[in-house]
Amino acid sequence: ADLKSEPSVLREISAILADPMTILEGNEKEGRIEVILSSAEIVKEFCGGELLFNSIGAEVTDESGRQYTLNELGDISEAYWNEWSRNSKA
Repeated sequence: ADLKSEPSVLREISAILADPMTILEGNEKEGRIEVILSSAEIVKEFCGGELLFNSIGAEVTDESGRQYTLNELGDISEAYWNEWSRNSKA
């Protein structure tokens, strides 16, 4: 992938999720859900980007099968970054 090229829009979900992606961040943006994705496979058509979609609900499940609410994810994120901030000052 040419990281300096103009961004392109992919609409086929099978192409977007063909390889494992890492979720870096998730936000609500202009009434839509925005998920920032990254892939270690930078030799393919793209190496990550923004996945934007509309939804009436969402369900997040980790690798062990545990489900999380959006509030729980917010709490986990806040705790992670607070700990990171404390550790980076040490």
